[in-house]
Amino acid sequence: MTTYVLRNGKLVEKHRAAPKGGVHIWRDLPGYRSPLGTGWIEGRAARREDLKRGHCREVDPTEFKAEYHNERFARKHGLPLADDRPARPTTYDPDPQLTHLQRELRNGR
Repeated sequence: MTTYVLRNGKLVEKHRAAPKGGVHIWRDLPGYRSPLGTGWIEGRAARREDLKRGHCREVDPTEFKAEYHNERFARKHGLPLADDRPARPTTYDPDPQLTHLQRELRNGR
């Protein structure tokens, strides 16, 4: 069933109609605890003020470059690996069949 919308006084199929212009109203941010430890933040103005007080700023999305440290996950999803990712742990486990608890019991902990 086709849906119609009203544009310039005429009924037009919804998928062919140009988006309706107008004002977009965004609801205010829900309250949250400040990561700076300065208390409760309620709304955008309080957020801006909290960032200013803490000598912080909002990061622009163009500044952020996602990097992944988990090599297997990154390769599986075709994502970029971080250049400074930590080296793989090289611990040697003489008996991989033992659970963590069994090793602790064996070592007397």
